[in-house]
Amino acid sequence: MNITRLAALAAAGILVLAACNNDAEPTPDPQLAFCDSAASLGAAVVNFRALDAQDTISDIQTSGQAVQAAFQALKTAAGNLAESEAADIESAVSDLQSAVGSIPDSDTVDQALASLAPQVEALTQAINAAGDTNCKQVLIEAKASAAAGQAQAAAASMAAEASAAVDQAQAAVASMAAEASAAVDQAQAAAASMAADAASAAADAQDAAASMAADAMDAAESMLPEASPAS
Repeated sequence: MNITRLAALAAAGILVLAACNNDAEPTPDPQLAFCDSAASLGAAVVNFRALDAQDTISDIQTSGQAVQAAFQALKTAAGNLAESEAADIESAVSDLQSAVGSIPDSDTVDQALASLAPQVEALTQAINAAGDTNCKQVLIEAKASAAAGQAQAAAASMAAEASAAVDQAQAAVASMAAEASAAVDQAQAAAASMAADAASAAADAQDAAASMAADAMDAAESMLPEASPAS
């Protein structure tokens, strides 16, 4: 069963919705509204296809109701835009609803899903055809718009990271400058302390030399013979 285009249409629904929300016109573009509704219907069918033996007959009926509700929204949005495509989808939805309502009580979930497969496939093909006819260009433009938004967000993120890196580099340079200034101050203080110590040592040495010279003179004088008194 071909669900590739159906899944793509459902996944792109948010892009179409964003395009509608960004429309500057007071009334949304009918084609965008149709494609958004087609995407919602596609998502409902994808969810229906995801049912398996772990689910219940009640789950199948609930999913069928979701498909029906999504189609009603599509029918309202379509208006005169895609009458033939909407008619094909309506026929497929009606067939699916009839088949869901006719599931025998004795059927297992697997049997019920197998019996519904042809109707689900027919609905899938009808939605794909409507999307191919009406929504290809819309989805291309919506995806391009989303890609541009992502690129802008990436550029803004890169700019913010670059700004943060510059701030970090400036902070690192300022820190290094502060550390260098502190090192210079410490070196100057150490040099001043060493100069003071050297000056003190020189003064001490001068004092010691003067004291030694005085002691030497005293010793020399003591060694001189005393003068004889005159007779």
